[in-house]
Amino acid sequence: MSNEELKKIVEEVIGNNDPFWNEPVFEVVKKIIEMPNGTESSVSQLLGTSQYSSEQLFDIHNSVNEVCKKLNIGIDYSEYKDKIVGLPFNIPFVKKEKKIPVCPNCGERLMFLMPDGQVLSCNKCNKYYKNNNGEAGEETSSPYNRNDVLY
Repeated sequence: MSNEELKKIVEEVIGNNDPFWNEPVFEVVKKIIEMPNGTESSVSQLLGTSQYSSEQLFDIHNSVNEVCKKLNIGIDYSEYKDKIVGLPFNIPFVKKEKKIPVCPNCGERLMFLMPDGQVLSCNKCNKYYKNNNGEAGEETSSPYNRNDVLY
């Protein structure tokens, strides 16, 4: 991903183009993208500066998490879940790869069908697959087979 594409996504998530807010979020997300999976860090550690107030650090932390979510980058705080360990921007996270299921037929991204996500659907080739732990399993039929119900 180019710097310009990332800057555009940061602007979309934050909702403005103020460099005071965009630059720290952009720099932290860029570092997260470059980190290998399994690396532990925190937003404050990646910022590497103390020029921000606690209120600003909260905003930067929240924006970084939103941008990573939009980019499908896994940020795992589970080791510290339900523990009192400090301020959110100081809590370490682990970068994890998120599995994105793709169609074995055409390579397009698959959609999880609700309510339970047990069937994956390809909108391009109109095929259905069993969910095999986040990957496409064997081909199956649509779980939505009733004509008297709106899905």
